[in-house]
Amino acid sequence: MANRTPFRPKLWRQAAVLSTLCLTLLLSACGGGSGDSDDTSTPPPNTTNPDPNEFKGPVSLSWVPPAQRENGDELDITELGGYELRYRQGTDQKYISVIIEDPWTTDYYIEWLEGRHEFQIAAFDNTGLYSEFVSLQPEG
Repeated sequence: MANRTPFRPKLWRQAAVLSTLCLTLLLSACGGGSGDSDDTSTPPPNTTNPDPNEFKGPVSLSWVPPAQRENGDELDITELGGYELRYRQGTDQKYISVIIEDPWTTDYYIEWLEGRHEFQIAAFDNTGLYSEFVSLQPEG
């Protein structure tokens, strides 16, 4: 764990990002077909899975609070200070960071994202000690 002080973005940015990152992907796909297996005049639908990191719409993220520190010691939720979510588009170098200072918050909603994005999350304790960032996949 690295000792870092939580980054606090400007309120307008935090509100905009907060309204955008709620950790449960709200995308769905519809399929169709006639069910006629003898019809070979139309090509079969594209059955390849879409890229799970490609978005055009709202994104919802969720996580489970850590129960132990990186060294294996037990971690009570009352010792947590919160979480830092960060995400970036494609090959961007800079992340957009969101600080959540409520250890009982376990989801985040992003109102709209377009393109390929990467999400990460870290927990920090009430003294500011950070965990490592880990990948976070939106729920589908």
